[in-house]
Amino acid sequence: MNIETVFFDLGNTLVHNRELHHETIRKACRALADECVNLGYMVDPAELARRHFEGLIAYYEFREMDFIELSADVVLRKTLHELGVTDVLEQDLIHMLRIFYEVTQQNWFLTPGALETLSALKGNGLRIGLISNASCEADVMQLLKKNDLERFLDPIVISARVGFRKPRAEIFACALEKAGSRKEAAVMIGDSLLSDIYGAGKYGMRTIWFKRYYPENKSDSMLFAPDQIAMSMEEIPVILNDWKR
Repeated sequence: MNIETVFFDLGNTLVHNRELHHETIRKACRALADECVNLGYMVDPAELARRHFEGLIAYYEFREMDFIELSADVVLRKTLHELGVTDVLEQDLIHMLRIFYEVTQQNWFLTPGALETLSALKGNGLRIGLISNASCEADVMQLLKKNDLERFLDPIVISARVGFRKPRAEIFACALEKAGSRKEAAVMIGDSLLSDIYGAGKYGMRTIWFKRYYPENKSDSMLFAPDQIAMSMEEIPVILNDWKR
């Protein structure tokens, strides 16, 4: 099998989190709300933090129904508008989101073996890309730079820019077009059976389910069967080499 391009997911694949997701979001909402007040906007910070947290959780659930991605600034502007803040400056909105993501980024850590694996794949002549479901492009780029991942990845395709989330075909089509790769010669590696494995597999790509952080997860594994399973980064080059024989 000829493999030209390998795409990775980001969250809980190349990087992983250690704290409960909702608790991190609560902390980030409080930091954002405090900064909103510091910028001079007349709003109750506790109310803003609560309302934005609720709005985000509702949005996170809703986007898993139609797999359409709204950018983070759209969601924040909606919350502020509901609280009567209708004159927020674009530069202030961007600044508040930066404060928000500075908190959440503290909960993301590089997956052991990730850099070594990417280096090995690149050394073998493979093109390496990223396909990530995320509502803030700037946050993803900062995480990549912080963890020294950006230099390996081209193209970098983020749902916030594309407007569609995995498993939608549109985001895989966009990534393959940017990579100049055929789907039959591309592999998707990620932790989500639905977003990564089902989405890429249905589109015609090979798939590797990365299970390091969910070793006991068997949910839907019969419905969304991967071509291979990797429990660690070190297993990925071995799997790809086997496929090339």
